[in-house]
Amino acid sequence: MPESLVAAYRLGYGAYPQYTSKCSHRRLQVPLIERGQVVGFRSRSVGCDCAKWLSPAGSRTLLYNGERLTRGPYYGMGFALNAWVPHGDVLYIIENPVDAILLEHNSPEVYAVATLGVTMWQPEWTELVVRARPAMVVVAYDNDRPGNGGGIPGRDAWLRDHPKDIVPNGVKLVNALLTAGVNARLFPWADSPLKADIGDLITRGD
Repeated sequence: MPESLVAAYRLGYGAYPQYTSKCSHRRLQVPLIERGQVVGFRSRSVGCDCAKWLSPAGSRTLLYNGERLTRGPYYGMGFALNAWVPHGDVLYIIENPVDAILLEHNSPEVYAVATLGVTMWQPEWTELVVRARPAMVVVAYDNDRPGNGGGIPGRDAWLRDHPKDIVPNGVKLVNALLTAGVNARLFPWADSPLKADIGDLITRGD
């Protein structure tokens, strides 16, 4: 990630305060900012065997970059910008905030929000998307069963460790958006490896 993005999004590297998380190791830290105020953190493991993504106790749930979907000013980088999603543009919904940052940097023609997890979507976020009226919404959760599904390989991998299949959360979200009148579709992972994410595609140059 370019240093300019690290600075603009206030990214950091360090451990959580004691007793606020099960992980005591240093991690990549992404501040969660709402109307100019830090309301929590989302962090990625770097070398430890703890959960890949965690938030410390006290962090609030929000849609990362969600203020892009309102007509008010956008405060995601700590200062106000007129950076809402213009009507007619493409909006990507993905899992993690770092991939949202990278996607917008590498594809300036699209906007990206991150849900911080595949089970986190809130009904009020659907209303935000409806009011923003993007030309198309692409749900690009990870290429696994809980995310966008992973196709037959994803189903088979899931059933090796679980007693029954599930409906992928990406499919649920697309259906909810379609029901709300939004032009939504799943990202076509095609032959990508299982568990691939948008960051993988970017780093590979796809």
